[in-house]
Amino acid sequence: MDAGVELPPGPGRDLLISACLVCHDLGGLTLFSSFYNRGDWHTLVLTMVETGASIAPAEIEVIADYLGQHFGTGSP
Repeated sequence: MDAGVELPPGPGRDLLISACLVCHDLGGLTLFSSFYNRGDWHTLVLTMVETGASIAPAEIEVIADYLGQHFGTGSP
């Protein structure tokens, strides 16, 4: 994981690590967090699935929820 980017505990954290960090670092989380909401993260995860990410449909929702809660607009 990237130094300086912390993934808060919660449902979806481990899934994010196992599904997304295979191809990506965490830099995009802080880059997009100021203007991505849960719906935007959902769309991005769907795009990743379309390009080959191995994420089950139910997992898409969990990851989007996690990202929206912790890295979405208005998140702490």
